Amino acid sequence: MSNDKELKDKISKLFMNSDGQVNYNKLLEVATDLSSEDLSNIRFSVDAKIVERLGEQLVAKKTTALSELIKNAYDADASSVNVDFIGTEEPGGVIIIRDDGHGMDHRDLLRGFMTISTSDKITNPTSFKYQRAKAGKKGIGRFSAQKLGSKLELITKKEGEKHHICMEVDWDKFVSGVPLSFISNKIDYIDEGYDFEHGTLLKISGVREAWTDNNIKAAFNYVSNIIKIPIKVKKTDDPGFVVKFHYVNKEHNINSAILLDNNTEFLDYADLKATGYMNDKAELVIEIEGLTDKKFTDTLVFKEGYNELLKEFDYKFEGLYFSMEKGSPKPRTLQSFYTTMEG
Repeated sequence: MSNDKELKDKISKLFMNSDGQVNYNKLLEVATDLSSEDLSNIRFSVDAKIVERLGEQLVAKKTTALSELIKNAYDADASSVNVDFIGTEEPGGVIIIRDDGHGMDHRDLLRGFMTISTSDKITNPTSFKYQRAKAGKKGIGRFSAQKLGSKLELITKKEGEKHHICMEVDWDKFVSGVPLSFISNKIDYIDEGYDFEHGTLLKISGVREAWTDNNIKAAFNYVSNIIKIPIKVKKTDDPGFVVKFHYVNKEHNINSAILLDNNTEFLDYADLKATGYMNDKAELVIEIEGLTDKKFTDTLVFKEGYNELLKEFDYKFEGLYFSMEKGSPKPRTLQSFYTTMEG
């Protein structure tokens, strides 16, 4: 009788490609067909269309989808996440999400991202490194990526691993009539092209919906509201979590660029804005804009004490005023920006 090794070799040869590699798709197909002939047992199967259906049901809005991917970065102990919107003023653009979290190895990718339902957030409710209470919902990150665009390129690296793992997913392949397990996604192990030592990069292309400036700002505010995380956590090793959004149109016109982060949003809470400049009479002009109440809008002109030489200089300064909270040394409108966690 043949030993186990010989038997395995014979079976393997039945499913070899011309290049000597195992045709796993063929092997899986035959195994599925054989299991259907089992008259004593019957098994559930899953149609590939479920990915789209679950995406529509679990992730109703594009802002929700984006926030879930950002929450995954937080859960991965990232200190920062950068979101780039490139040419998303119309469908077909690109969204890139980069974090400096712990990243994934092959096992993490297989048992985490590639497993539709896991118990990880139940069995591990806090993050590995900083013991953060996990913010993401159970296992809908992949559906969020599907909701945002038609294709996904995922590049990830775990600290200490030699290679970056690169996986490509074409969500249009997940169609009705095809078993979910029959759809394979290309994966490579690469040594160059990416310089981060740990973390994950998601490149979502074929963006399904347009993202206007207002959409992007609303998404940032939504993320800021649902992830109440201080920039710096006191008395712990946790460095905090900073989110940055950057948008540029498809022509890469710098005039279209906007940057949103904790600092830019901080400025939006000012009560007054003062802009000072020198006019053509060498007079100092200060324009005051009431941001929360227009009755404070005014223009002040100071005519005395300025030399004619000042007309040669072109300069401007801006200042912001934040009213104080009654009984508190902190500005009233910025309470949510202050770190209150003592650790």
